[in-house]
Amino acid sequence: MKTPPLNLKEVYINAIAELYAAEKKYEKAFEQLSLTAHTPELGSALSPERTEIEQHISRLAIIMEPLKLKPSRITNAIDDELLKLSKEASGFAKQQSVLKDIQLLHCARSIQHHKIAAYESLYLMAQAMKKEPAAALLEQSLKDNINTERYLTQLAQNVIYPAAALSEAD
Repeated sequence: MKTPPLNLKEVYINAIAELYAAEKKYEKAFEQLSLTAHTPELGSALSPERTEIEQHISRLAIIMEPLKLKPSRITNAIDDELLKLSKEASGFAKQQSVLKDIQLLHCARSIQHHKIAAYESLYLMAQAMKKEPAAALLEQSLKDNINTERYLTQLAQNVIYPAAALSEAD
């Protein structure tokens, strides 16, 4: 078991390193989710470019540089479970359907909710420690993730769920 952090800076540093590692893995996971999608709109929405994961990784790297943090591959238990969920959801790639899209959407939204919480916590820590450049970068990634979550919600309401309801009516 890891020893608890001694201060806010340690919590912040550990969280930045874990989120960087997670974002690198989420980039691959979202690519796979997008390739598995049946609905073109969902495939596009889940692409790493649309979710802006590459920019999040770049921003985290900028934040890590003055902290002299080296990239890590270690993610936390929540990210590990979400990555496992994404692998399961994108499995059976040939079995594309609107119902499969609902699984993909649920997985992506679960990841987005977790990322929003992570970026919000880091943003608040950076503000409290008066790390203004880092806070601004974290705030932008937070806003990106909120926008992605809103877009996925609209896609669910306007495209995915209505298509699933239509397929059941037949």
